[in-house]
Formats: sequence, C-alpha cells, structure tokens
Amino acid sequence: MAETSLKDQLRADLNAARKERDKLRTTVLTTFISEIRNREIELGRQATDEDLQPLLTTAIKRRREAAEQMRGGGLGRAGVEGRAGERDAAGLPPAAAQ
Repeated sequence: MAETSLKDQLRADLNAARKERDKLRTTVLTTFISEIRNREIELGRQATDEDLQPLLTTAIKRRREAAEQMRGGGLGRAGVEGRAGERDAAGLPPAAAQ
C-alpha cells in the first residue's frame, strides 16, 4: 500500500470534517491547506512532507497562541473553540503536531 502524503491526509481529513459538518475542524484544515498552497507558490513546486512540517508546526503554534490570547482576554467561547483547534491539530501526524 502506498504511503499517503501529509497534504493528501489533510485533504482527506478536510473531506471527512465537511461530511461530519464539523465547522471548527473544517476551518482549521482549510487554513492549513491554504498555507500549504501559499508555500508551494513561494517554492515554485509541489511541497514535500519535509517542506510542510515546519509550516504546519508554525501554524499550530500560531493557533495555540491565538487561543491563549482569546482565553486571557475573556473571549470565553472563542477561547474554547481555539482549544478545540489544538485538539484537531493533535490529530495530525506526531511530527506536525509538535
């Protein structure tokens, strides 16, 4: 069986989130995929999993920081949703979620 690339796995997860009507997961995954597309434009080629690891790690870190700021600023529900985004990021392959 062929190994699935990280980008293909994210797309499959996005499709599953859409079918489940999971708005938060859909938003998080759409954002990740958009960042991947932007990176590929910068590179001028298809990104490899090695190209994507630092990109996704940075995106996850940014999301966690935003969730912390929302919780600290008293934005209750938004902070809770941000925390759920961290949970979704944890569903990524271990190297990407670090």
